[in-house]
Amino acid sequence: MGPGVGISPIDLTDEASLAPWAAGLGPVHDLVITASSWSEGAFKDLPTPDLRRTFETKFFGPYFVAKAMQPVLVEGGSILFFSGALSRRPRMGASGVSAVNGAVEALTRALALELGPALRVNAIAPGLVKTEAYDHLPADVRDDMYAATAKAYPAGRVGEPSDIAEAALLALSNRFMTGATIDVEGGYLAS
Repeated sequence: MGPGVGISPIDLTDEASLAPWAAGLGPVHDLVITASSWSEGAFKDLPTPDLRRTFETKFFGPYFVAKAMQPVLVEGGSILFFSGALSRRPRMGASGVSAVNGAVEALTRALALELGPALRVNAIAPGLVKTEAYDHLPADVRDDMYAATAKAYPAGRVGEPSDIAEAALLALSNRFMTGATIDVEGGYLAS
């Protein structure tokens, strides 16, 4: 982590705890919200509680955090949300998370209008990225998933966390970018 960068873990679904947490941070220039969880499954089979949890952590949680941070975000700063490439190119068994990603991108555009010009609001829509999010899978299953995805992506590989970090730095530093969703998905949308 570089100078001036901090990480502050919270339960972003606990809306009542967010305002006091935000007040304790002091002035914040850029807010990056990466936390989420998701459930996949066929539309007819996905349990409603799983879909609600996906909306709670990937949409409502970031929404609540951004709202709670309003008093401490400094003018000229920004908010960065995370959606996902499934918002615009769904696949079988992912209707719920596709819908949530689309909601995050709509929120991004709406808040860019509502909070601008004092704050910029952008989102990153990643494709498959090698992170600990897939550590729950058996190693051979995970490796097969990465290999099959790399073969399908025009980039010929799956993403690395550094690929997403580079896009985040662009979104945070470009003062003319707002309301944008940056696709960092190895060509998934084009394939």
